[in-house]
Amino acid sequence: MHQVLRASVMLAIFAGLGCQQSPDKSPSKTLGSGNTALEDPRIEGIRARYQQVQADQGLKKSEFDLACKGGEGRGRVRLFEKNGAVQKAELEFIPPGHGEDSYQFFYDQREVVFALYDMRTWAFISGGTPEKPATRDRATQVRYYFHNGDSIRCIKKKAEGLTDKLDSLLDQALTEPDDCSKAGRIQKLAALVLLGPRAKEELVNQLCP
Repeated sequence: MHQVLRASVMLAIFAGLGCQQSPDKSPSKTLGSGNTALEDPRIEGIRARYQQVQADQGLKKSEFDLACKGGEGRGRVRLFEKNGAVQKAELEFIPPGHGEDSYQFFYDQREVVFALYDMRTWAFISGGTPEKPATRDRATQVRYYFHNGDSIRCIKKKAEGLTDKLDSLLDQALTEPDDCSKAGRIQKLAALVLLGPRAKEELVNQLCP
């Protein structure tokens, strides 16, 4: 029952991610550090593409489910297309145990240009009820910017707190550089998702334990 409740929470969180107004909420809109940082036109172009896709109300939505063998995890992919081309994709995955992963991919000419990865783990704490158990979450959220197939910026946020407060805590968290060590995996998942249901088996292989 707890897993069902947590799955419902996950779906709500994932839906909320799609409502973000900017791929980068950090105070600095620049690459580099200090006063010497310069605006990077590649980043600005990616932000413009993100806003364009988010503002398009005419995207056609389709989805398909993923299931690991033996019930050891499950997921769902949502594709948003225009004129037969995927503009945006969402991937959510709930592995066995107390963890939840979600991804958003934004494409331009079938190449991923921006990805948002949200990883959460949780634990029960005192103070809840059998119908609504109290939980505390830890979250890491990483934003990946790509240009011509290369990762050009990776930044992350971390937060910890009660489940219903976590999104607010993430909004307030400081943004820090990430080493882009997972950018290759993010690109691979983005490419597989782009293939739709044809890639279901390979996605299961990539995601399932």
